Amino acid sequence: MINVIISIDYEIFGNGKGDVNEHIIKPMDKILDVCDRHSVKVTIMLEIMEYIAFKKYEKALKGELGYSPADKIERQINRAYSNGHDIQLHIHPQFRNMRYEGAKFILDKGIKPYKELKGDEVEKLLKKCKKTLESIIYEDNYNCRVLRLSNIGWEKVPKNTILPMKNLGFQVHSLSEKIPENEKGYWKIEKGLYEIPIHSNFENFLDFITLRKFFIYLYIWSYYDNNFLSILKGFNNSGHKKSKSDNRSRNLGIKARWDISKQTYKEMMEYLESGKKRYDYHNFEVPLVMIGHTKNFFNKRNLEKFLIKIKSGKIDNIRFSTFDSFIKNDLIHNK
Repeated sequence: MINVIISIDYEIFGNGKGDVNEHIIKPMDKILDVCDRHSVKVTIMLEIMEYIAFKKYEKALKGELGYSPADKIERQINRAYSNGHDIQLHIHPQFRNMRYEGAKFILDKGIKPYKELKGDEVEKLLKKCKKTLESIIYEDNYNCRVLRLSNIGWEKVPKNTILPMKNLGFQVHSLSEKIPENEKGYWKIEKGLYEIPIHSNFENFLDFITLRKFFIYLYIWSYYDNNFLSILKGFNNSGHKKSKSDNRSRNLGIKARWDISKQTYKEMMEYLESGKKRYDYHNFEVPLVMIGHTKNFFNKRNLEKFLIKIKSGKIDNIRFSTFDSFIKNDLIHNK
């Protein structure tokens, strides 16, 4: 069975810019609206470091904005969770020590790069983030088991994070765009810990840069101080040791991810078909992870067409799932 997992990075921009109402709350409402109407559950990857900053500067933000960003996030996340959606942990390590000055957030550029942190430093950070997320959810039985790091390239879980994740009860990391060299669609990092990658393909650059995507990246660029080309910089940097198949495929173009925010309905379906061809979904429970971002979601019509098509029942062996559901119901059976 193919298990389509829609994961939404619930965040402002990676440099601390953005408006919580416009870039998190309103677009997430649109996503939840269409998904709830078609009985599809999603996994919300809540960026917790910015939430911690919102709580720290809540009084100043409320005076400046007229509302509490942290309060809006808490209410929306709990509504989603009570309606059956999954909530898991997303961390931008560069948001550590972020401060609010002059009506804007400023990143601490002097902090140590995440990959240079020692294991005990990582565990302390993850413990704080996990505990904060679990405290947001009102229901007592909630348990965070999935981590998505950021700002480290589209890589598998870093070495300094493996033991801390295991010690804290995490079971899955999901950031890599590597194409697994097996028939299950994911791989074991160590006993009890897995990397479930974001489903990705190689695309011809000219086919990839459509007018739609160009304007989305232009929109993203408008929130950054650097140039537009830097937004595109990471496309060929998959952040992992290249396999032979990757090297052959790389000649075809760039690595692109299955993305509900940027792709048309047709492109979403093409990626689904590539997953069906790549993995043995007749003998394994295969997770195919889609990614999306609240901050650049303008794609409700295409997402809805995709949901309707899958839910129509005309495509065999496909279902929607969440990270939590896949861990509970399927991961143990695929070992």
